[in-house]
Parts: sequence; structure tokens; C-alpha cells
Amino acid sequence: MEKLERKTYPCYYNEVVAPFAASNVVGPFVFLSGFNGLTHLDVEKGIFEIAVGDAEAQVEAACQRIDAALKQAGTSWENVFWRTYYVSSYWVYKKAYPIMEKYFKSKDGSGTLVICGLAHPNILFEVSFIAYIPGKGFERKTYPSYFNGVLQPFASSNTVGPFVFLSGVNGLTHLDVKKGIYEIDVGNVETQTEVTFKRTTAALKQAGTSWENVFRGTYYVNSYWVYEKAYPIMEKYFKSKDVSSVLAVAGLAHHNVLHEFEFMAYIPEKGLERKTYPCYYNGVLQPFATSNVVGPFVFLSGFNGLTHLDVEKGIFEIAVGDAEAQVEAACQRIDAALKQAGTSWENVFRGTYYVTNYWVYEKAYPIMEKYFKGKDVSATLVVCGLAHPNVLIELEFMAYIP
Repeated sequence: MEKLERKTYPCYYNEVVAPFAASNVVGPFVFLSGFNGLTHLDVEKGIFEIAVGDAEAQVEAACQRIDAALKQAGTSWENVFWRTYYVSSYWVYKKAYPIMEKYFKSKDGSGTLVICGLAHPNILFEVSFIAYIPGKGFERKTYPSYFNGVLQPFASSNTVGPFVFLSGVNGLTHLDVKKGIYEIDVGNVETQTEVTFKRTTAALKQAGTSWENVFRGTYYVNSYWVYEKAYPIMEKYFKSKDVSSVLAVAGLAHHNVLHEFEFMAYIPEKGLERKTYPCYYNGVLQPFATSNVVGPFVFLSGFNGLTHLDVEKGIFEIAVGDAEAQVEAACQRIDAALKQAGTSWENVFRGTYYVTNYWVYEKAYPIMEKYFKGKDVSATLVVCGLAHPNVLIELEFMAYIP
């Protein structure tokens, strides 16, 4: 890939600059912040204006802001290829879906649905998008998703240039939303995991790549013990130590779905080089990478306040209950990871901030601002559980090498 250029579009609510960007355009890609139904936001004054309890109004407001952000960045809805829906409950998504379909065809985008808390208790819905700008040398191919011949409201994957963006995959063996069919081995983590990875294997092959070329993963589970059961099966398919990843404890698209895994990969034949930086805590190799550099892009794992981690020995050292200390420890590790990958904080363009509750973010924000300017980063704030009950915050970033 050629040397990348970046353009950041700030985000405003009634002329008040928000602590996140509307979007970042990096090369041919457009990374939008998560947008929700807020119609006015002024964090310093405590203003959060929204249509309380009205899912349809919130979704419409979000889509209108996204429409403007896409146009501002030089692209449109038809070029959105990857999205994550964060909703406070599944009925919100049911209310949202018909409105979203007015703006884009969900069957053409790779996506994941997550049930979690958001940046304010009155926010019911937030969606984060990645799009591209045609004509910048990348072609896109969309692979539709089917269950037993039934076309799904999400793609199996989208390839954009050398990159492969897969939808989140879970253990469902048959899905027909219109008929209310959700077939799954209820309560069986191992079976659901095996089904998940067989479908993901097929999706990777269809897109022209394989497990060894997966470089980023987000693992959504409804409890940590689910991940413990799933991990040995995952390791049969890929080496987690080579993948930049995040583990989040959240609800999923159906109450019987125990986990969902979302991956990014690349196609080596299309000219990209990859370098993986392993992660260590006090000399102990971790089951995730520090970062993956794929071409000019840097994909970091989520980092939290753990100061020592040894999963096999059950060691999870952290400043219990101290949000400030945890954020400082996380930012120091991220700082080292960025330098190791050949970049810096000023080149971070996308972030997802996972917190166990909003007050953690309030404590974290001043410390984060010492390292980077939040207003320049396309960002989403997610309230959920994390990899250990004592972990209060985890920060995941994407950056580039100018």
C-alpha cells in the first residue's frame, strides 16, 4: 500500500465540540465514531439531550448524524461494509431494524449485535461503522450469509482490497428471523464453539484467506466461564497469541447464544506484509498479541490495568478498585506498544473504550487526555463486563504508520 494520509473530522453538537471525532479517513477507509440518539451533548455542562425511551426516534437521530458524517467524509451508505450494533436490549434492535433499512441494506454489511450498556443510561442504541471511498484503488466484494438456504440480514464477510472483515459468528445452526427460528445447542459451550469455528473457517476460505492470516479478534461472551470452555477449541483453529484481541462480557443476539466471535484477516497474495508483536507480562507469554502491523495499519489488543498476568497459574495482579491507577497502567502499556510498532499516540485514529460503568470513564478521561486527544479519535464507549471482575476498563486502539 502507498503511504497513508489521514483526515480527521471533528464532531459537534450545537457547536459544542464533542470528546470524539465524527470520523477519521485513513487512506481509502472511513472510520466513524459510534453514533447514538443524542441530539445535544455538552459533557462539561452535563447536557445529554435525547428522546428518552423512544427507540425509533433515537435510531432516526443516529442515522441522520451518520448520513451527514458519511457525506462529509466523501462516501455514502452503500459503501459501509462493517458495523457493530450496541443496544440496551434486543427489543431495541427490533425497533431499530426497519429504520436502519431505510438507509442501507444490512444484508450487505458484516456485522455484530451486542447487548450492553452505553455512554448514558438513556441511550438505547449506538452503532459504529467502517466504510470506504471507492476509486482509491480498493475493490470490495460482499459474501452473503445463508443458514439452510435462508438469506441473513448480515453478510458472511466483506473483502475490501487485501482486508477481510467477517461478521460475528456464533453457535446458531439455523436462523430465520422472520419465522422466529433460532436453532442452537442450548447451554452447550463446546458445541456452540465448534459450530462457530466451522462457520468461520468456511467464511475465511470463501474470502480467499485462512486462519493463519487472522490478525484481530473480538470475543463476546455472556460470562467468563464460557470463554474458559471455548478457549481449548479455539486453539485448534488458530493461535490466539498471534491475534490482537479483546474479551468482553455482554449479551448477544439471542438469550441462548453464549458467545460470538468477530475477526479481521488479510489476503497475503495482495501484497501486504504482517508483523506480530507477542505480549508478555513479567516474562510470561500471553494468549493475545500486543499488536499486529498489517501494511501501514497497527491493530492493538485491548489493554487494561493488569500489571501481571499468568492465566495458567491464576495470577491477575491489578490495583483493585482504583480506576485511575488502572488507566495509567493501561496507557503506559499502550504507549510502549505503539512505539514498538513504529508509531505514536498522534497516529491513533480509532478507539473502543470498554468500562464496567460510566463513572470509571469519568475517572479515566483526564488521564487518557494526557496521552492523546479524544476529540481526534473515532470512538465508541461500551459498558460491559471484562476479562476479570477486578478489571474496570480496557482500551482498544487502531493506529497507522505515516
